[in-house]
Amino acid sequence: MKLVADVVKQHTGIQLIRTDLDFGHRLGRFENGKSRPVVLKFISRERKIQILKMSKELKQGKIYPSEHLTPLNQNVFNSVRLKKRDTVESVWSRGGTIFYKGRDGSMNRVLFSQYEEWLNLPWPQRK
Repeated sequence: MKLVADVVKQHTGIQLIRTDLDFGHRLGRFENGKSRPVVLKFISRERKIQILKMSKELKQGKIYPSEHLTPLNQNVFNSVRLKKRDTVESVWSRGGTIFYKGRDGSMNRVLFSQYEEWLNLPWPQRK
């Protein structure tokens, strides 16, 4: 955990202490020259939220926090982010709930009843 805390501090300036974290592990298989995501479980939900709120400033760097979502929520998140780029400005999640800001400035929560609608939209064509 000390190594994780040191790397996080070096790249983000966030000071994690041992009592902030319950456990952490990497995702995926090792491949030369590729970084693997690290999943951290925080003991305190307040600390986790505090760090996630900093994510806007941190996305410029090599390391940035994001919420670990279920496969279904990750698919919906990606659908909202990529399928309606002309009307969706930004997407984020908190506590497993997905939100997005429309280009008109509106703030929206994606309801579970809307998941199928988002998932059934066509993927944009690659250029």
